[in-house]
Amino acid sequence: VQAAARRVAVMQLIEDGRIEEAMSAAEEAAPGVLGQSGVKFQMSCQQAVEMLRQRQEQGSEAETAGTDAEMLGLMQRLSGSTSGPADEATLQDLSLLLIFTDPATSPVAHLFDLSRRAQLAELVNAAMVRQQGHRSPSALAAIHAQAMVAHQTALEEKVGAAAVVDVTADIYGEALTNNMTEVFSEATQRIGGEQQ
Repeated sequence: VQAAARRVAVMQLIEDGRIEEAMSAAEEAAPGVLGQSGVKFQMSCQQAVEMLRQRQEQGSEAETAGTDAEMLGLMQRLSGSTSGPADEATLQDLSLLLIFTDPATSPVAHLFDLSRRAQLAELVNAAMVRQQGHRSPSALAAIHAQAMVAHQTALEEKVGAAAVVDVTADIYGEALTNNMTEVFSEATQRIGGEQQ
C-alpha cells in the first residue's frame, strides 16, 4: 500500500508539472528507476517544457533570462543522453521551442499539451512498478484504463458523442459487461494485494 501511495504521489507531482520534485520522489520510492531506458530522458524533456511554460508565465526579460540559462544547460545535458532517432527528434522539437516567442502557438506546440504530463506519469508509474519488482497490469487492463480515461476526458470536454458511449459494453459487448466489471474489480484487488 505504501509503495502504491508513493507512486500516486509521484504521478501527481508530474501531473502538476513539478518534474524535478517528481524525479527525486521517484528515485527515492524506487531506487534506480531513473536508470531505466528512457525514463530520465523523458522526465528531463518534460522538465524543459515546464521551464518554458514557467518562462511564458513570468513574462519579464529579467526573470526569463535565468530560465533560458537553465534551459540551455538542461538541453546540453539531454543532447548527450539520446538513445535513438525518436529521442533526437524530441530534442530537436524542444530546441525549436526556444526560437519562438510564444511556444504554445508554435509548430511544436504539441509539447505544451497537458496530456503529455499524464502520459509521462503513466510511463514513470510503470517503470516504478517494474523497479519495485511488481508485475505490470495486463495489456488488456491497460487498454481498458486508457479507454476509460479518454472517455472521461471527452465527457469533461463536452464531446456530445461521449455521452452515448459505454466503454466497457462497447469494447466487450453487452453480454460480457456485467462479468467484465467483476473481473476487472477482482484483478485490480489482486494486483493491489500483490503490490502491498
